[in-house]
Amino acid sequence: MFDVLEHVEDEAKALRMVSQKLKPGGRIVLSVPAYMWLSGQQDIVNHHYRRYRLRELIWKLQAADFTIERITYFNTFLFAPIAGFRLIACYGVDHIDRRETSRTLATLQIRCCSRCFRQSALF
Repeated sequence: MFDVLEHVEDEAKALRMVSQKLKPGGRIVLSVPAYMWLSGQQDIVNHHYRRYRLRELIWKLQAADFTIERITYFNTFLFAPIAGFRLIACYGVDHIDRRETSRTLATLQIRCCSRCFRQSALF
């Protein structure tokens, strides 16, 4: 479930349903956006209901009877630039155009990911 759970209004119900539908010993791989304080225009455009902290996600998964084998943050190489742009957009200088900041951030993310995947043996 890559980037799905944040789009579901009743995530507890959705997680219970997935848990019930899995075969015994079945697994899911889950990715969700992190930290509500990083919410921005892109979350609104993409109809996100929420972002998660690890502890919160652990509680929700355990409440749905999942056993967690591994849980971690990833995409940490973009955390600092994303956090910087979001903090500036929310609390920074008034003359900064938030739309332009979002476009700049999106461009930065695309370029960084493209370079990483191009150098990776995955693709």
